[in-house]
Amino acid sequence: MAGNFPAAQMHLQNGLCILSESQKSSSESQPISRQVMPDDILHTFSRIDFQAMFFNDSRAFYPFSTTPMSEPGPIPSTFSSIAQAQHHLFEHFKWRWVEEEVYHDAGIQPRPLSQSWLRSRLTTWETSFAALQLCQREGLPTAEMKHGLIITQIYYELLTVVSSRSLARMEISFDACYANFERMLTLIESLPVLLDSDPATIDKSVSPKSVSFEWGVIAPLFVIITRCRDPRLRRQALARLYSLHRLEGVWDSLGAARVAERVVEIEEEGLENIRTADDISNEKRVADTYVVVEVDQRMIFLTCTIKSDPEGPLETKSDVIYF
Repeated sequence: MAGNFPAAQMHLQNGLCILSESQKSSSESQPISRQVMPDDILHTFSRIDFQAMFFNDSRAFYPFSTTPMSEPGPIPSTFSSIAQAQHHLFEHFKWRWVEEEVYHDAGIQPRPLSQSWLRSRLTTWETSFAALQLCQREGLPTAEMKHGLIITQIYYELLTVVSSRSLARMEISFDACYANFERMLTLIESLPVLLDSDPATIDKSVSPKSVSFEWGVIAPLFVIITRCRDPRLRRQALARLYSLHRLEGVWDSLGAARVAERVVEIEEEGLENIRTADDISNEKRVADTYVVVEVDQRMIFLTCTIKSDPEGPLETKSDVIYF
Protein backbone atom coordinates (compact mmCIF):
# COMPACT_ATOMS: atom_id res chain seq x y z
CA MET A 1 0.00 0.00 0.00
CA ALA A 2 2.99 2.29 0.50
CA GLY A 3 4.12 1.51 -3.04
CA ASN A 4 6.97 -0.92 -2.33
CA PHE A 5 5.42 -3.69 -4.38
CA PRO A 6 8.53 -5.90 -4.86
CA ALA A 7 9.04 -6.09 -1.07
CA ALA A 8 5.33 -6.72 -0.55
CA GLN A 9 5.40 -9.54 -3.11
CA MET A 10 8.43 -11.10 -1.38
CA HIS A 11 6.79 -11.01 2.05
CA LEU A 12 3.54 -12.39 0.64
CA GLN A 13 5.27 -15.35 -1.01
CA ASN A 14 7.25 -16.07 2.17
CA GLY A 15 4.04 -15.97 4.17
CA LEU A 16 2.34 -18.35 1.74
CA CYS A 17 5.27 -20.76 2.05
CA ILE A 18 4.95 -20.70 5.86
CA LEU A 19 1.21 -21.34 5.57
CA SER A 20 1.78 -24.24 3.19
CA GLU A 21 4.34 -25.84 5.51
CA SER A 22 2.04 -25.32 8.49
CA GLN A 23 -0.84 -27.03 6.72
CA LYS A 24 1.37 -29.98 5.78
CA SER A 25 2.58 -30.32 9.36
CA SER A 26 -0.97 -30.10 10.67
CA SER A 27 -2.20 -32.84 8.35
CA GLU A 28 0.60 -35.13 9.49
CA SER A 29 0.19 -34.54 13.24
CA GLN A 30 -2.59 -34.43 15.79
CA PRO A 31 -5.75 -32.44 14.91
CA ILE A 32 -5.18 -30.06 17.82
CA SER A 33 -2.08 -28.65 16.08
CA ARG A 34 -4.45 -27.19 13.45
CA GLN A 35 -5.05 -24.37 15.93
CA VAL A 36 -1.57 -23.03 15.16
CA MET A 37 -2.89 -21.48 11.94
CA PRO A 38 -6.50 -20.24 12.41
CA ASP A 39 -8.87 -20.11 9.45
CA ASP A 40 -9.15 -16.33 9.59
CA ILE A 41 -5.42 -16.03 8.86
CA LEU A 42 -5.71 -18.46 5.94
CA HIS A 43 -8.64 -16.50 4.51
CA THR A 44 -6.83 -13.18 4.96
CA PHE A 45 -3.84 -14.48 3.03
CA SER A 46 -6.21 -15.76 0.33
CA ARG A 47 -7.60 -12.27 -0.16
CA ILE A 48 -4.16 -10.62 -0.26
CA ASP A 49 -2.88 -13.33 -2.61
CA PHE A 50 -5.79 -12.68 -4.95
CA GLN A 51 -5.10 -8.94 -4.99
CA ALA A 52 -1.44 -9.59 -5.79
CA MET A 53 -2.30 -11.89 -8.72
CA PHE A 54 -4.69 -9.34 -10.16
CA PHE A 55 -2.29 -6.39 -9.86
CA ASN A 56 0.25 -6.21 -12.70
CA ASP A 57 3.06 -4.04 -11.32
CA SER A 58 5.94 -4.53 -13.74
CA ARG A 59 8.50 -4.55 -10.90
CA ALA A 60 6.75 -7.33 -9.00
CA PHE A 61 5.11 -9.82 -11.35
CA TYR A 62 3.29 -12.64 -9.64
CA PRO A 63 5.54 -15.77 -9.73
CA PHE A 64 3.13 -17.98 -11.68
CA SER A 65 5.94 -20.15 -13.07
CA THR A 66 7.04 -21.23 -9.58
CA THR A 67 3.57 -21.51 -8.06
CA PRO A 68 2.47 -25.15 -7.54
CA MET A 69 -0.31 -26.02 -9.99
CA SER A 70 -2.29 -28.08 -7.48
CA GLU A 71 -5.90 -28.97 -8.19
CA PRO A 72 -8.40 -27.35 -5.78
CA GLY A 73 -9.81 -29.56 -3.06
CA PRO A 74 -13.36 -31.00 -3.04
CA ILE A 75 -16.23 -28.57 -2.54
CA PRO A 76 -18.53 -29.40 0.42
CA SER A 77 -22.25 -29.85 -0.17
CA THR A 78 -22.83 -26.64 1.77
CA PHE A 79 -20.43 -24.06 3.15
CA SER A 80 -20.17 -23.45 6.88
CA SER A 81 -19.46 -19.74 6.41
CA ILE A 82 -19.11 -17.00 3.82
CA ALA A 83 -15.34 -17.03 4.37
CA GLN A 84 -15.21 -20.73 3.51
CA ALA A 85 -17.19 -20.14 0.30
CA GLN A 86 -14.81 -17.33 -0.65
CA HIS A 87 -11.77 -19.48 0.09
CA HIS A 88 -12.97 -22.29 -2.20
CA LEU A 89 -13.77 -19.74 -4.91
CA PHE A 90 -10.28 -18.25 -4.64
CA GLU A 91 -8.67 -21.70 -4.90
CA HIS A 92 -10.35 -22.11 -8.28
CA PHE A 93 -9.37 -18.59 -9.33
CA LYS A 94 -5.76 -19.38 -8.55
CA TRP A 95 -5.74 -22.77 -10.23
CA ARG A 96 -7.22 -21.26 -13.42
CA TRP A 97 -4.73 -18.38 -13.50
CA VAL A 98 -1.66 -20.46 -12.73
CA GLU A 99 -2.52 -23.02 -15.39
CA GLU A 100 -3.24 -20.39 -18.05
CA GLU A 101 -0.08 -18.37 -17.34
CA VAL A 102 2.22 -21.41 -17.14
CA TYR A 103 0.87 -22.84 -20.40
CA HIS A 104 0.97 -19.44 -22.09
CA ASP A 105 4.58 -18.76 -21.06
CA ALA A 106 5.55 -22.17 -22.43
CA GLY A 107 3.77 -21.46 -25.73
CA ILE A 108 1.29 -24.26 -25.11
CA GLN A 109 -2.49 -23.99 -25.31
CA PRO A 110 -4.31 -24.75 -22.01
CA ARG A 111 -6.21 -28.00 -22.10
CA PRO A 112 -9.86 -27.63 -23.25
CA LEU A 113 -10.66 -30.27 -20.63
CA SER A 114 -9.54 -27.83 -17.94
CA GLN A 115 -12.18 -25.30 -18.90
CA SER A 116 -14.98 -27.87 -18.90
CA TRP A 117 -13.75 -29.22 -15.55
CA LEU A 118 -13.76 -25.70 -14.09
CA ARG A 119 -17.28 -25.03 -15.37
CA SER A 120 -18.40 -28.22 -13.68
CA ARG A 121 -16.75 -27.20 -10.40
CA LEU A 122 -18.33 -23.74 -10.59
CA THR A 123 -21.73 -25.38 -10.92
CA THR A 124 -21.02 -27.42 -7.79
CA TRP A 125 -19.82 -24.30 -5.97
CA GLU A 126 -22.96 -22.41 -6.97
CA THR A 127 -25.17 -25.18 -5.55
CA SER A 128 -23.27 -25.19 -2.24
CA PHE A 129 -23.37 -21.41 -2.04
CA ALA A 130 -27.14 -21.40 -2.66
CA ALA A 131 -27.55 -23.68 0.37
CA LEU A 132 -25.47 -21.25 2.45
CA GLN A 133 -27.56 -18.30 1.25
CA LEU A 134 -30.74 -20.10 2.30
CA CYS A 135 -29.37 -20.76 5.79
CA GLN A 136 -28.22 -17.16 6.15
CA ARG A 137 -31.59 -15.75 5.11
CA GLU A 138 -33.48 -18.00 7.50
CA GLY A 139 -31.29 -16.75 10.34
CA LEU A 140 -32.03 -13.02 9.81
CA PRO A 141 -28.62 -12.05 8.40
CA THR A 142 -26.83 -8.96 9.67
CA ALA A 143 -25.74 -6.12 7.36
CA GLU A 144 -22.23 -7.59 7.41
CA MET A 145 -23.52 -11.00 6.30
CA LYS A 146 -25.57 -9.42 3.48
CA HIS A 147 -22.48 -7.54 2.34
CA GLY A 148 -20.43 -10.75 2.39
CA LEU A 149 -23.02 -12.68 0.38
CA ILE A 150 -23.18 -9.98 -2.30
CA ILE A 151 -19.39 -9.66 -2.53
CA THR A 152 -19.08 -13.44 -2.92
CA GLN A 153 -21.65 -13.43 -5.74
CA ILE A 154 -19.68 -10.65 -7.46
CA TYR A 155 -16.51 -12.74 -7.41
CA TYR A 156 -18.35 -15.81 -8.64
CA GLU A 157 -19.40 -13.79 -11.70
CA LEU A 158 -15.85 -12.49 -12.04
CA LEU A 159 -14.37 -16.01 -12.04
CA THR A 160 -16.97 -17.03 -14.64
CA VAL A 161 -15.76 -14.17 -16.85
CA VAL A 162 -12.06 -14.93 -16.32
CA SER A 163 -12.55 -18.62 -17.09
CA SER A 164 -14.42 -17.83 -20.31
CA ARG A 165 -11.39 -16.30 -22.05
CA SER A 166 -10.74 -18.25 -25.23
CA LEU A 167 -7.82 -20.65 -25.43
CA ALA A 168 -6.31 -18.28 -28.02
CA ARG A 169 -6.58 -15.41 -25.49
CA MET A 170 -8.65 -13.35 -27.93
CA GLU A 171 -10.40 -10.39 -26.32
CA ILE A 172 -13.50 -10.76 -28.44
CA SER A 173 -14.36 -13.90 -26.45
CA PHE A 174 -15.43 -11.64 -23.55
CA ASP A 175 -18.38 -10.34 -25.59
CA ALA A 176 -20.29 -13.48 -24.66
CA CYS A 177 -20.08 -12.43 -20.98
CA TYR A 178 -22.33 -9.36 -21.21
CA ALA A 179 -24.88 -10.88 -18.80
CA ASN A 180 -22.12 -11.61 -16.26
CA PHE A 181 -20.79 -8.05 -16.51
CA GLU A 182 -24.28 -6.66 -16.05
CA ARG A 183 -24.97 -8.86 -13.01
CA MET A 184 -21.64 -7.84 -11.47
CA LEU A 185 -22.44 -4.15 -11.82
CA THR A 186 -25.98 -4.62 -10.48
CA LEU A 187 -24.62 -6.48 -7.45
CA ILE A 188 -21.98 -3.80 -6.84
CA GLU A 189 -24.60 -1.07 -6.96
CA SER A 190 -26.68 -2.98 -4.39
CA LEU A 191 -23.92 -3.00 -1.75
CA PRO A 192 -25.08 -0.98 1.30
CA VAL A 193 -21.69 0.74 1.55
CA LEU A 194 -22.25 2.31 -1.90
CA LEU A 195 -25.94 3.21 -1.71
CA ASP A 196 -25.25 6.63 -0.19
CA SER A 197 -22.76 7.71 -2.88
CA ASP A 198 -23.81 9.11 -6.24
CA PRO A 199 -21.53 8.27 -9.19
CA ALA A 200 -23.02 11.24 -11.09
CA THR A 201 -21.38 13.71 -8.69
CA ILE A 202 -17.73 12.77 -8.48
CA ASP A 203 -14.45 14.56 -7.86
CA LYS A 204 -11.65 12.88 -9.80
CA SER A 205 -8.98 14.52 -7.63
CA VAL A 206 -10.14 13.27 -4.24
CA SER A 207 -7.68 10.99 -2.40
CA PRO A 208 -8.85 7.65 -0.93
CA LYS A 209 -10.93 8.02 2.23
CA SER A 210 -11.18 4.38 3.30
CA VAL A 211 -8.84 1.39 3.45
CA SER A 212 -9.73 -2.30 3.34
CA PHE A 213 -8.05 -5.69 3.00
CA GLU A 214 -11.37 -7.44 2.39
CA TRP A 215 -12.66 -8.66 -0.97
CA GLY A 216 -13.51 -5.34 -2.59
CA VAL A 217 -15.12 -3.90 -5.70
CA ILE A 218 -12.23 -2.06 -7.37
CA ALA A 219 -10.88 -5.12 -9.23
CA PRO A 220 -14.34 -6.25 -10.47
CA LEU A 221 -15.14 -2.73 -11.69
CA PHE A 222 -11.76 -2.55 -13.42
CA VAL A 223 -12.52 -5.82 -15.23
CA ILE A 224 -15.95 -4.58 -16.35
CA ILE A 225 -14.45 -1.37 -17.78
CA THR A 226 -11.52 -3.03 -19.54
CA ARG A 227 -13.13 -6.31 -20.69
CA CYS A 228 -16.73 -5.32 -21.40
CA ARG A 229 -16.82 -3.23 -24.57
CA ASP A 230 -20.48 -2.27 -24.29
CA PRO A 231 -20.23 1.57 -24.14
CA ARG A 232 -23.10 2.05 -21.68
CA LEU A 233 -22.07 -0.61 -19.19
CA ARG A 234 -18.36 0.23 -19.12
CA ARG A 235 -19.11 3.94 -18.57
CA GLN A 236 -21.48 3.16 -15.71
CA ALA A 237 -18.73 1.08 -14.12
CA LEU A 238 -16.16 3.85 -14.71
CA ALA A 239 -18.39 6.45 -13.03
CA ARG A 240 -18.85 4.15 -10.05
CA LEU A 241 -15.10 3.47 -9.80
CA TYR A 242 -14.36 7.20 -9.80
CA SER A 243 -16.88 7.69 -6.97
CA LEU A 244 -15.28 5.21 -4.53
CA HIS A 245 -12.20 6.98 -3.07
CA ARG A 246 -10.97 3.70 -1.56
CA LEU A 247 -7.84 1.64 -1.08
CA GLU A 248 -8.40 -2.11 -1.25
CA GLY A 249 -5.06 -3.76 -0.56
CA VAL A 250 -2.75 -2.58 -3.37
CA TRP A 251 -5.70 -1.30 -5.42
CA ASP A 252 -6.24 2.48 -5.38
CA SER A 253 -9.66 3.32 -6.84
CA LEU A 254 -8.53 6.60 -8.42
CA GLY A 255 -5.41 5.08 -10.00
CA ALA A 256 -7.45 2.12 -11.29
CA ALA A 257 -10.05 4.47 -12.74
CA ARG A 258 -7.40 6.53 -14.54
CA VAL A 259 -5.85 3.40 -16.08
CA ALA A 260 -9.22 1.94 -17.05
CA GLU A 261 -10.29 5.23 -18.63
CA ARG A 262 -7.10 5.28 -20.72
CA VAL A 263 -7.84 1.75 -21.93
CA VAL A 264 -11.29 2.91 -23.08
CA GLU A 265 -9.73 5.89 -24.88
CA ILE A 266 -7.22 3.66 -26.70
CA GLU A 267 -9.86 1.17 -27.81
CA GLU A 268 -12.37 3.80 -28.96
CA GLU A 269 -9.89 6.19 -30.58
CA GLY A 270 -10.98 7.12 -34.11
CA LEU A 271 -14.33 5.36 -33.80
CA GLU A 272 -17.69 7.12 -34.07
CA ASN A 273 -21.18 6.12 -32.97
CA ILE A 274 -20.13 3.18 -30.80
CA ARG A 275 -23.35 1.45 -29.89
CA THR A 276 -22.35 -2.11 -29.07
CA ALA A 277 -19.24 -4.13 -28.32
CA ASP A 278 -19.25 -5.28 -31.95
CA ASP A 279 -18.20 -1.78 -33.00
CA ILE A 280 -14.76 -2.32 -31.41
CA SER A 281 -12.80 -4.84 -33.47
CA ASN A 282 -10.46 -7.33 -31.85
CA GLU A 283 -7.56 -5.54 -33.53
CA LYS A 284 -8.20 -2.43 -31.38
CA ARG A 285 -8.75 -4.17 -28.05
CA VAL A 286 -6.26 -3.96 -25.20
CA ALA A 287 -5.27 -7.46 -24.08
CA ASP A 288 -3.27 -6.64 -20.94
CA THR A 289 -2.19 -3.67 -18.85
CA TYR A 290 1.11 -3.42 -17.00
CA VAL A 291 1.93 -0.64 -14.57
CA VAL A 292 4.75 0.83 -12.55
CA VAL A 293 3.13 2.80 -9.73
CA GLU A 294 4.96 5.62 -7.97
CA VAL A 295 2.69 6.16 -4.99
CA ASP A 296 4.57 9.13 -3.53
CA GLN A 297 4.36 11.02 -6.81
CA ARG A 298 0.82 9.79 -7.57
CA MET A 299 2.07 8.66 -10.96
CA ILE A 300 1.59 5.50 -13.03
CA PHE A 301 3.72 4.35 -15.96
CA LEU A 302 1.22 2.37 -18.04
CA THR A 303 1.93 -0.11 -20.83
CA CYS A 304 -1.00 -1.57 -22.76
CA THR A 305 -0.57 -4.55 -25.08
CA ILE A 306 -2.74 -5.26 -28.11
CA LYS A 307 -2.65 -8.65 -29.80
CA SER A 308 -4.90 -8.74 -32.82
CA ASP A 309 -3.42 -12.00 -34.09
CA PRO A 310 -2.63 -14.91 -31.70
CA GLU A 311 0.38 -15.78 -33.86
CA GLY A 312 1.49 -12.22 -34.48
CA PRO A 313 3.64 -9.78 -32.48
CA LEU A 314 2.35 -7.65 -29.62
CA GLU A 315 1.71 -3.98 -30.18
CA THR A 316 2.36 -1.79 -27.14
CA LYS A 317 1.19 1.66 -26.13
CA SER A 318 2.83 3.51 -23.22
CA ASP A 319 1.56 6.44 -21.17
CA VAL A 320 2.24 8.33 -17.96
CA ILE A 321 -0.88 8.82 -15.85
CA TYR A 322 -1.31 10.99 -12.77
CA PHE A 323 -3.85 10.19 -10.08
